[in-house]
Amino acid sequence: MAGEGACVAALASGFLTGGGVVKAYPKALKLPYSSEAVKNLPPCPGRFEETGRLVAQEAARLWAGAAVPPLLSSFEIDALRAAKAAEPALPRAFLCEEIPANWRDILAELDGVALHCDHKALTETLARDIKAAGYQLLCYTVNDPADAGRLLAWGVDSLCTDRLDLLPAR
Repeated sequence: MAGEGACVAALASGFLTGGGVVKAYPKALKLPYSSEAVKNLPPCPGRFEETGRLVAQEAARLWAGAAVPPLLSSFEIDALRAAKAAEPALPRAFLCEEIPANWRDILAELDGVALHCDHKALTETLARDIKAAGYQLLCYTVNDPADAGRLLAWGVDSLCTDRLDLLPAR
């Protein structure tokens, strides 16, 4: 796996490192995700601000003139802050395993539009609170049809799954 410096250098030169594999970032961004693409800001340990800035600038360049811009999401609040500072017009989502008690403050500070969380951390009350506050809500990784049905009934907008074949069409 590439080190921290290599990760930032790779981002700056148009490449994204992840899992030991180097991919052409512009090519990865232009995959047919539709205009509603969600792009996670990749982790570069110790370089979250630089990563957020570089990814946001490249996404803005690649989606210039698009009717719907990509949604940038990250577990790293510092990366999202930097993305906001660099490209404030790009929408942002806070990505978390456990939903922190101050999720409202985090999303407000980031001018976020969505919260993305592990479905196991979500309760019906939290889902309803997030939706009532005006945010979109995505849950990952939902592979069980019963879980999917329950989450959708709670108002969850989007599900991320490894088993699309098991979840009902909507």
